[in-house]
Amino acid sequence: MLKAKPSSPKTSTGRWLTALDGLAHLYRIGNSAVRGQVHEEIRRLADDDSKLVSAAATDRLQSVLLQHPSERPDQQSSAQPTSPPNATAGLRDHSTASKQVPAPTPGPVIDAEASAALEELYTQGLAALYTDRWDEAIGAFRAIVARDRGYKSSQAKLEQARRGQHLSSLYATAAATEDLKTAIERWEAVVAADSDYRDAPTRLAQARHDQAIAQLRTEAAELYRANQWQAVVSVGERLRQLAPDTPDPDGLIASAQTQLNNAKRDQTLAGFYRQAVHHMEAGKWRLALESLTELHRIGGIGSSFKDSLELAARAHRELTRTVAAIGRARLSTTIAVPKAATAVAFNTGGTQLAVAHQAKSALIVDLSGVEQHRLRHGGWMTWIWDVVYSPDGRFVATAGEDKTARIWDTATGTELLQITHGDQVRGVAFSPDGQRLATASIDKTARIWDATTGTELLRIAQDQALGVAFSPDGRFVATASADKTARIWHATTGTELLQITHGDQVRGVAFSPDGQRLATASIDKTARIWDATTGTELLQITHSDQVRGVAFSPDGRFVATASADKTARIWDATTGTEGLRGTHTSVVWGVAFSPDGRYFASCGDDRTVQLWHLREDE
Repeated sequence: MLKAKPSSPKTSTGRWLTALDGLAHLYRIGNSAVRGQVHEEIRRLADDDSKLVSAAATDRLQSVLLQHPSERPDQQSSAQPTSPPNATAGLRDHSTASKQVPAPTPGPVIDAEASAALEELYTQGLAALYTDRWDEAIGAFRAIVARDRGYKSSQAKLEQARRGQHLSSLYATAAATEDLKTAIERWEAVVAADSDYRDAPTRLAQARHDQAIAQLRTEAAELYRANQWQAVVSVGERLRQLAPDTPDPDGLIASAQTQLNNAKRDQTLAGFYRQAVHHMEAGKWRLALESLTELHRIGGIGSSFKDSLELAARAHRELTRTVAAIGRARLSTTIAVPKAATAVAFNTGGTQLAVAHQAKSALIVDLSGVEQHRLRHGGWMTWIWDVVYSPDGRFVATAGEDKTARIWDTATGTELLQITHGDQVRGVAFSPDGQRLATASIDKTARIWDATTGTELLRIAQDQALGVAFSPDGRFVATASADKTARIWHATTGTELLQITHGDQVRGVAFSPDGQRLATASIDKTARIWDATTGTELLQITHSDQVRGVAFSPDGRFVATASADKTARIWDATTGTEGLRGTHTSVVWGVAFSPDGRYFASCGDDRTVQLWHLREDE
């Protein structure tokens, strides 16, 4: 039996050899009808693939046919032997072969030998099919279908082989494509044809992943050329997620990050510079020096801030001058008031004083003591416990024993707003923007109000509240209480953030200008300074009697105290060193610094306000 020789699955010649071997075998064992069908199949194969058939395939079939001559299909009963038909004519000239090969005629069923040949060819086709030798499989099943279209599942296997060949071709083309967009289209075609074909879904996902990375890198380059540093850095974050091993192969992201850091650094330096200038304009030399020191620490001694060293030198001179002057402070004026004075405050410009006292009113006076306005509360012998200016100096708030807090126009002395508690109001404070007023009352509440309408915005429950203060940024409010505590609250939600404890009632609270520290005054004979975030005690100052009031200097370097030991004192807020002691003839209730740091005032039961000159004008 003539058997098919091995052929390459990569070439059309291999496919032809397999098909021709099968057809030659059928030709050898078949009758005239079978041979006619073989001729027809040869002609059809020649029509399909004549240009791809090699001479070797043609010669093989011709040699087989010559070794096994038979009758022509149109001479079934001839007694004379004839030469075998030119079976290979259609291979070399299929147009001629198609004219020479007659149409097949029905014949008897092939014999057992032919059936065995079909079975062998079917087995060869299956082997080729399941080892992805698509050309061989197609050739084998084509030959079988040409002989018997219903033989087993040859027709289905032929379609399966053709589909496999198509998928294999698509896969190979996609795998060889370097352009990502085209590769994605081809991988999508493979997956559309067979969603589970080999690793095509994985390759498609990888191609899409690579395309996303390439797109991000292109966009990063475009943004970099446009100096959009923050955007480039943001793209870099995405690239780090998609390509953690190579997020920045060309260094653009790192360069953009450097540029962004430099820009932020410049902004920070400019911020410190502006702060320093602002503090110097307000005479807050210590804060100005701190801002300039930070600017220099970061590295801001450059062309943009070339005068920063000069400004720092000036701030240092002024600060030294102020410190030295405190030790040599002179009593400038003693202002008499009608009754015991319980609180004193400077206006924004440091040109006026507001004084609370026990005679149902508060006074507004100039620095020489000349009365400008008298702010009258109702009620017989009503004490005014506290007084404070609004940040812009246009208004004054007072706290009264008559259960009210009131807001007054400083230009006219006219009452603008009255707020009522359930018992004495002991403390008042404006927010930094002047829009809110905080009050402390022995009705066991501290409250925050709209300073224009009098609408209550927040109520904080606490044992008798004796003092209140806003933080410099207005976000927090501190209270002093008869329950021996001072507490810091969120000024919007009322959430308690910090609680600190003395040995007795706390009578006064004050935030440092930077909001980082809280000073407290207690009748346990101490004033203390605390970290406003952690509650850590930073400094303790001791008097020989109750401490009734406390205040920070505008630069935060000093803290002043008012005591029942008849003294008002100024202390170094870091070391606790005493710098100034002013003496009254009775209990001292209140102390205050002017906003420019030039003056210091104290008031007490001796019905006087003492005004101290801390440093001379320039």
